[in-house]
Amino acid sequence: MENVETLTLNNPEAGALFSSSFATATMQQVRDTNPGSGAAQDAKLGIPPLLLVEGHQGVPPELSNPTGEPTSPYGLREFQFGSKSPLENRIEQKTESPNPEKLAERYGLKCDSEFVNGQRVYNFYYEGAGGKRNEVASANRLEEAERLLKANRDERVSRVETHFGVKVSRDGETQSFRGENHQMRTPNIQELAALEEGLSKAQPAQYTKDGKPLVFNYGVGNIGEGDNPVSFFLPDNDGHARIVMQNDATYDDKLRTAIHEISHNEQHAIGAFDNTDDYAKTFGMHRGQQGVLSLKIKTNEWVLEGKDKDEYYKRDWSKENAEKNVWIKTDYDGNPVKGKDGKPILITNDEAQKRARITPATLYFPNPIEDGADSMTNFRHSEKLRAELLQQSPQLYESLKEMDKRQMDKYYGTNADGTSKYVRLPDGTVAANNEQNRTRIAQFERQNRTRSR
Repeated sequence: MENVETLTLNNPEAGALFSSSFATATMQQVRDTNPGSGAAQDAKLGIPPLLLVEGHQGVPPELSNPTGEPTSPYGLREFQFGSKSPLENRIEQKTESPNPEKLAERYGLKCDSEFVNGQRVYNFYYEGAGGKRNEVASANRLEEAERLLKANRDERVSRVETHFGVKVSRDGETQSFRGENHQMRTPNIQELAALEEGLSKAQPAQYTKDGKPLVFNYGVGNIGEGDNPVSFFLPDNDGHARIVMQNDATYDDKLRTAIHEISHNEQHAIGAFDNTDDYAKTFGMHRGQQGVLSLKIKTNEWVLEGKDKDEYYKRDWSKENAEKNVWIKTDYDGNPVKGKDGKPILITNDEAQKRARITPATLYFPNPIEDGADSMTNFRHSEKLRAELLQQSPQLYESLKEMDKRQMDKYYGTNADGTSKYVRLPDGTVAANNEQNRTRIAQFERQNRTRSR
């Protein structure tokens, strides 16, 4: 009983459209959509047909969901009753395996049930941004639920790879990291939902320096040091730029991690890893004489420039202070300055953020690479975080906006008069550069600049 449905998500206010055709079980319910008219709606909005970015795989931003919500089929609830009688179904439910909770856990979901026409129906969903419930599939037989969930997961993997020109790990694969082999897996549905939304917000940052697909690796168990290792970006691992995604607790954590790590890929593509000194100027940092070329967080001695003349700080990675997240006052070259008592002058991380000449967007700024990735994450993540960035650090906001514009112009092109074809809306959506969207951005910036004074 399968057919092909076409779901069209559009947002005329944003001036962008996402259309996708895919095979699913019968669609019982479609939520949060505003059906358009396909090609006719594309023409109305002035959106060109599918275009591949030269030298890269993937699609231009008009094919990602402009609403800020995860793209289809988020909001789709798949449902199909079995062909057996209600009595046969009720008897079978007592013995079928796996149980609904374990099945939900396998796909990164939660499950509850209800009775519909005398039959127990299992509802599978994930908690998205802010804990919002996102329905995935419903069925009165767990075998059918498992089929629907696997199809949903596999379709998401295919869509992420196709739309954004990336690669995602699969069950059974093995990958070596830092000299050790690790078993890979296919990400679950919640992880894929967060990854897809992250890519839609971060684009075009997924395009790599060498034009090869960026690879997202999900391991069986965590990969790295310690009991709770963080996700990380590798610019060249077995011939590909890779992001190793760890098992973050919530959807919001997964989304922020995805945007942050994709930003590292962009940094590598624009040469920030090779010429970090120039990149560091954007964030009010420079390399002290004791600084090293390695970008490992705890081996750098990047100097943070303060608001006052001859005011400088660097993270204190000494054995006694490495875990305290404190900064030590230095001269321009990064040499510690002692106080009247002959001891080093230490300040907290919060104080360092307040004292910085260019205020970091977050409290994670041990070096310009991490400062840059976290700052760009706030610029692209959501209207709330972008507003906070503008209010807190107007100079940094303008620098990030210009950096973002250069990247979109590079990959998506400019108009005949040299203006950008696309702009990034306050919520992180990439949309057409038209008068309506320019006005929306201007109003947002005017409002939040006023609040920053």
